Amino acid sequence: MSLPCPAAELTLAEIRALEPEELCRRCVAPVIPKFRGRPLHNRLEEADTLSTGQRMLFAFWLLYTYGSAGWFALCERLAHVIASDHFWASLLAACDYFRLPELRAVIVEFEALRSEPEQNSLRVKALDAALARLRPVALREVAERVRCEPDEFVHVVC
Repeated sequence: MSLPCPAAELTLAEIRALEPEELCRRCVAPVIPKFRGRPLHNRLEEADTLSTGQRMLFAFWLLYTYGSAGWFALCERLAHVIASDHFWASLLAACDYFRLPELRAVIVEFEALRSEPEQNSLRVKALDAALARLRPVALREVAERVRCEPDEFVHVVC
C-alpha cells in the first residue's frame, strides 16, 4: 500500500530498533503540521487523506501526549477539540484499531465527564490513575502494531 504524503520515512532497522515512544513520535511527526492551528472541518478533510493506520496513530498520539498530565490538562491543552464528538469517536476508533479495550473504557468515562457540569474529583483522580497506568502499556502495543505493519504507518526505505 502506498501512503499519502506526508509520511515518515524509516528503514526496517529503525522500525525494529527505536524505542516505542520514539517510533510512534517519528511516525506521527510529519502528520502533525497538517492539523495544527486549523479549523475542525479542515482537520477532518486532512484526516481523510491519511491511511487508516496514520489516522489511528495520530488519534492515539494526541491522547498519549496531551493526556500525560491527566484529565484537566487534557481539557486545557485540547480545549478546542474536547467538545467535538469526532475527537472522542477518533480516540475510541484508535483503541479498537490497536485492540486496547481497557484504554477504550477509560476514554468512554472521560467522554462522559465532559458533559457533567461539576466533575467528581475522586472519579477524575481514579480515571487519571487508570490512564497513567495504561499509557505505557498501550504505547508498547501501538509500537508493536507499527512494527508488524509498517507500511500502514510509514514509507519504508532501504
